[in-house]
Amino acid sequence: MGYLDNGDDGLEALRLDETDAAHQARAYEAASAAQLARLKTAVAFQFHWHGEAPLEARRSERGTRGFAHEAAECPVPWALAVLDPAHSAPARLLAALLPAVLAGVRRILILCPALPSPANCVALEIAGLEDVFVTPDTMPLALLRKLAAEGQGRLLLFPAREHPLWPALEAAAREARIPCRTDAPPRLYVGSADDERRELIRWAQGGALWLDAPTGCDAAFADADAPLTLGPGLEACWLAHDCGRDFFRSSRVTANLAPTSPEEAL
Repeated sequence: MGYLDNGDDGLEALRLDETDAAHQARAYEAASAAQLARLKTAVAFQFHWHGEAPLEARRSERGTRGFAHEAAECPVPWALAVLDPAHSAPARLLAALLPAVLAGVRRILILCPALPSPANCVALEIAGLEDVFVTPDTMPLALLRKLAAEGQGRLLLFPAREHPLWPALEAAAREARIPCRTDAPPRLYVGSADDERRELIRWAQGGALWLDAPTGCDAAFADADAPLTLGPGLEACWLAHDCGRDFFRSSRVTANLAPTSPEEAL
């Protein structure tokens, strides 16, 4: 029987089992109090920044220049995230996945060919993202194609090493016209942060490039002229500007000519 032939895409049999749950529990227990606190802050920060969207929003307008339109938006039907087991950047993971939750996406599936990294396991646990599956390398591509046939969702990729799976998924998404976002390590400036803060940032932002000066950085954890500046206590926070709440919403617009009165035509 194929992976997609049994019930809900055959995924239930691949859900984290009790042994895997023990791995998650060990990861949680191994995390320091400061790390756990920063991740909880990161979750709250996403709710603060994005807010929750209504499941469906509609607005209509009849203008004064002979046009009328109606616009509607709603969550996309699904979001598929594929993690490299070596990816360990809980700040960026939460910043990409939680906007889908806040956009109202009901089906958020997280696939990993092996157990996720301990740091990412802790982030998923704290965020309450439970649909995590350990799958063979061939499953993400097959599932993406099946989901694409059901509706236009979103694909999120979290690579850490070169692997044929990543370009194959990106190509399949392009072919199916599925918007895809691939996580990339950011350039960070931490200034004169103390050792404890540096370690928290390094844990939350695995793979990031650290700069000696703020010029050209993506974010600063110090007083600097940067696109994003994060103060003390926000070491695990992040904003993915190309993957906000609107990324997980679909919109429809209907426009028509509308008759105008003589008064409106003036």
